Amino acid sequence: MTKAQDNLQKAFRLIDENIERAHIIGEKPESSLSRAEEVLNLSFPPTYRHFLKKYGTCAIAGEEFYGIPKVEDYEKSAVPNGIWLTLKHRKTSNLPEKMILIYDVGDGEKYALDLRQQKPDGEAPVVAWTPGMSKPEDKLEIIAEDFGTFLYETVERALEPDSEDE
Repeated sequence: MTKAQDNLQKAFRLIDENIERAHIIGEKPESSLSRAEEVLNLSFPPTYRHFLKKYGTCAIAGEEFYGIPKVEDYEKSAVPNGIWLTLKHRKTSNLPEKMILIYDVGDGEKYALDLRQQKPDGEAPVVAWTPGMSKPEDKLEIIAEDFGTFLYETVERALEPDSEDE
């Protein structure tokens, strides 16, 4: 098991152990994943694909991770539909074709999987993208080495006892 996969499994355990604090869409069939990849014209990194298959989308302890929602309309939708949001930002903020928006920081900045930097194992780093400011040629800040690590670290931080008081 790679570090990315190990961290993804740890994140899944944290989410499942705190399911009363989570809102998940639910398991997605392979056909939904394939359709989303087809619409985006790319293949999901392994840990993100596993997350989409297991949860679709997930919000927990105030953190929301975008993915494939209940209604898979990629033309007229809203957050947490990461496929719709990615397509929208390709048009409105010049988001590169090889990036997938997965998370909103809340100050205008968003996090994306950058498949332009995909590793041999298929994983891609999570990078910071600011619509209207970031440009495709920019060297973007790497937030995490892969989605599994990002999910685990974000969920773990959100579930810390004193994070509830902030």
